[in-house]
Amino acid sequence: MRDYYRPLPPPAGGGEASLPARRRRPRAVAVLGVTAALLALAVVVLAVLLLTRPPQGWTGEWTPDLPPALQTEEGEPPAIADAPRVAEFSLPLVSSGEREVLSPQDNYRKNIDSIVGVYAFGENFGGFGTGVILTEDGYIVTNAHVVEDADEVWVELYGGGGLPCTLAGFDPVSDLAVLKVEPESPLHPAEFGVSEELEVGDTALALGNPLGSELWGTMTEGIISAISRDVAMDDGTTMTLIQTTAALNSGNSGGALLNDRGQVVGITNMKLMADDNTIEGLGFAIPSTLVKQAADAMVSTGVFTGAASLGITAFIAYDPEGVLVQTVDPASDAYAQGLRPGDRITAVDGVSVHSVDEVNDLKAGLSVGDTLTLTVVREGEEFTVTVALVGAYTLS
Repeated sequence: MRDYYRPLPPPAGGGEASLPARRRRPRAVAVLGVTAALLALAVVVLAVLLLTRPPQGWTGEWTPDLPPALQTEEGEPPAIADAPRVAEFSLPLVSSGEREVLSPQDNYRKNIDSIVGVYAFGENFGGFGTGVILTEDGYIVTNAHVVEDADEVWVELYGGGGLPCTLAGFDPVSDLAVLKVEPESPLHPAEFGVSEELEVGDTALALGNPLGSELWGTMTEGIISAISRDVAMDDGTTMTLIQTTAALNSGNSGGALLNDRGQVVGITNMKLMADDNTIEGLGFAIPSTLVKQAADAMVSTGVFTGAASLGITAFIAYDPEGVLVQTVDPASDAYAQGLRPGDRITAVDGVSVHSVDEVNDLKAGLSVGDTLTLTVVREGEEFTVTVALVGAYTLS
C-alpha cells in the first residue's frame, strides 16, 4: 500500500489485489509518489530537487532547519504534536439531496480553494501529496502515507504561500492524518457529502496535485465503479474503499473525490498497478464516512481508535431469515450485553435486516459510543439488546 518513491531507500512495495489464476497480481499502491518517479534514476534525482525547494508562491526566506512538526522513531508512526484540540469536534456530512447538480466547471470553482499541496521532508526523502481543508481555522486531512516518517510537513495554499504544520492525528490503518496550520485569514473548507449515498455509475471527479506542484489543481472525470470494495494489503489488512475510473497519479494522495454536487465523498489514496500488465481506471478513495470518524476523533483527542464496530462477525441466515452471529469479540460491548454466537439478528433499530450489508448500512455514519438496538432470536425466544459501538482497534 505504501510506495513512497524515495531516492533512498528503494520503495518497499505495496499491497496486492487479486486477479484470476496464472496472472501476476497487481499492486495496490498509495499514490503519494514524489513525481513519476522510478522511470529512471535521472527522473528520481530531478523529482527530489523539485520537492526540496520552497513551496510555489512562498515569498519568505526558506528555512529547512525549522523545528520539526512531526517526530518519528524508526518503524514507529509520528508522535502526536501539540496541535490544538477542539472538544466534541464534528465534521458535518451533508446529504446530496440538499444540493443541486453542478457542472464540472462550477464543481471545480467550488472546490479548488479547498485543495492544498502537502510537502513532507524526512532524512532521506522529500515527498509531495495533496490535502483537503476541513475547517476555516486550519485543520486539513490528508493520507497517513503522505506524512509518514516525515520530520517536517508544510502545506501550500492555492493562493500561494507556505505554512508549517503540526500533527493533530495519524492512523496508518485507515491511511488518514489530520494536519493543523495557523492561517492569517480564514481558509475555505470543503463540503463533505455522505459516501453511503453513492451508487455505481455516479459521476466522480478527482481533484488533486498529480506529479507535484507543477500540475496543481488537476481535475479528472470518471464514474463510481464499485462501492465498499475490499482491497487486500501486503500486511494482511483489508481496506474497504470506493473504486473509481477517475484518473489518479502520484501526488493525488490525500486529494478529493467529488460527487456531481461538489461534495467530497472520499479521500483518494491508491491505484492498482502491475509489473507485467497495463492497468488503467482502477483508483480508490477512503469513504467520507470513515474520514469523518477519523477526523472527529483526531481533532478532539488526537487518537483514532478505528472505525465504529459492533465487534461481531456474521453471515446470512436463510431459513428463517436474518443475520446469524458467528463470533462475538470478548472486548466488545456486544459481548458484555450478552450477544453470543448462534444468535440471529432480525432487526436493527426496528428495521428488518437480511444481510450483513444491511446491518452495515444502518451502522454507517455512527461513531464510537453510539448505540444500536438489535432484535435477536435465540432458541425461539425473541429479545432486544442495546449495544454500544466500539473502536475496531480496541477489539481483541
